[in-house]
Amino acid sequence: MLHFCFAAPMARTRPQHRPRGTTDLARLRVRKGLSQAALAAKLGVTPQAVGAIESGRHETSTAIIAAIAEALGYTPGRVMEAQVATRRFWRANQAAA
Repeated sequence: MLHFCFAAPMARTRPQHRPRGTTDLARLRVRKGLSQAALAAKLGVTPQAVGAIESGRHETSTAIIAAIAEALGYTPGRVMEAQVATRRFWRANQAAA
């Protein structure tokens, strides 16, 4: 006697989430020992704005990239690399959601 086994449909997978505070840009900030509030004060923006930039939810101008680089002591290119990696991660998760 033959038995057929049908697998249940695969559940939709949740997008991968990075633990809070581990975006590439946040790592650069934490390495320099700054909080979001401290970086925000240096940039003249709110801590919420820094959070939006770090999470990739906010498009960042080259002027802001340059200001972040100066505040953190990195080159603008290094900060841009971190921002691009974060934005890429954000977009991938938005597409998967």
